[in-house]
Amino acid sequence: MSFVTIPGRDASPTFAGLVFQVNVTILRWINLKPGQHLELEAGEDIDLIQQAAASGLRDTRKLEQVKQLRTKKLTLKSADALEAVANFCQHRRANPEEKLVFRFLTTTLPGKERDWIGDENGIRTWEKVRNGVLQGAERTKAISALHEF
Repeated sequence: MSFVTIPGRDASPTFAGLVFQVNVTILRWINLKPGQHLELEAGEDIDLIQQAAASGLRDTRKLEQVKQLRTKKLTLKSADALEAVANFCQHRRANPEEKLVFRFLTTTLPGKERDWIGDENGIRTWEKVRNGVLQGAERTKAISALHEF
């Protein structure tokens, strides 16, 4: 018998995403430092809570969304990126007094945004701003480009 399957009906992408999330969770757990703990599926896929250094200060919650994307490149206008930013904005609105940080981790590569004015793509520019690679006027220019985009 020769059965013809319907394309896209298998669950392998779902399982691959779950395995990726479990692997990242284990990595975050192994690398916990004193005063840190994880909460899973609370705010996002993995939340890393860093206890405040002194009483009266707020703990810091790093919300991490984990996505296994193999078929397309990520840009600032990708649905997954826009959803991640929207989710973080919703967390900020719902928790205005909390110290929140957001991380979006994916397996895909950054793509070039249509109508992007910078030398590199928007994702790489964002990362350089986030990591403190850009300073002074260069940083201001990059932030302006991101804001305009």
